[in-house]
Amino acid sequence: MKRAFLTFLVLLLSTGTAASFDGYREGIVVGGGIGVSPYSGWKVFVDDADIDESGAGLAVNLILGYAWTERDMVVYEGNVTAWDSDYFGEAVAQGFDAVSYYRYFGEPGKAAFLGGGIGVYRFIADRLDDQGSGYSLHVHGGYEFAKHFQVNLTYAFGTTSSGSLDFDHHHLSLLLNAIAF
Repeated sequence: MKRAFLTFLVLLLSTGTAASFDGYREGIVVGGGIGVSPYSGWKVFVDDADIDESGAGLAVNLILGYAWTERDMVVYEGNVTAWDSDYFGEAVAQGFDAVSYYRYFGEPGKAAFLGGGIGVYRFIADRLDDQGSGYSLHVHGGYEFAKHFQVNLTYAFGTTSSGSLDFDHHHLSLLLNAIAF
């Protein structure tokens, strides 16, 4: 039974990838991007006071998923921003791991797109010992200006926790993405 399942799995994966990476936005998609985050921030309520901080910095993302048509794609997406925090006295990073949907409105190389997703938000600061994750939501849009290259603007928000502290997060990232399909 185990051997039959492995044989079936190999056949399934080989047929699914046969049409991938042929220049059509169908099948497996893999990509990533780098850019800027003009605005990333967090807010926490401590000792009867709201403490919040925001900053600008670097933004990166990773995309791995499947497009079942030339216009519809569902992917795992990781999107992270980082900047120097005055409050923590070090660089901090925040972002999400999520299931994202992309809807393209045109042929590869000349298409606007919109989408969004839901997932888990994360906050990384060395001074926080017990770092928990929370929910995340995001929306994105942009334009694929050449086959495999697009500009992506993403707004995300979510929550995290550290001990008894509950953080609210948000960030805006502007990325140049390369996506193989």
